[in-house]
Amino acid sequence: TTDTVGGSRDRSPARGKEDDQEQGTTLTPTVLLTYKETHTYQLRAYIYQARDLFSADPSGLSDPYARVVFSRQSQRTKILNETLCPTWDQTLVFEEVEFYGNPTMLLRVRLLLL
Repeated sequence: TTDTVGGSRDRSPARGKEDDQEQGTTLTPTVLLTYKETHTYQLRAYIYQARDLFSADPSGLSDPYARVVFSRQSQRTKILNETLCPTWDQTLVFEEVEFYGNPTMLLRVRLLLL
């Protein structure tokens, strides 16, 4: 058996499945996905309001904000001071959101979510 720098272990022909189970080693296959098409979009998340939040300050109120995470991007709204029912009325814009594959499949997924 040879160990690599990342700590993964290659199985030599002399070792079997039983050897791996004895040592507690889990072998996982390498997964590789390739797409011929990349499509770039703009994602807009409209954040209107929240209601009946829990208090987080000694005053009995909160200073809330909303965070939107999509893929590897993250944005948050402005902080509204001392409220339990904030109204942001704010649009967060994510530029250059990439999708891979056929755009008609994205439309089908969207219709399923509605």
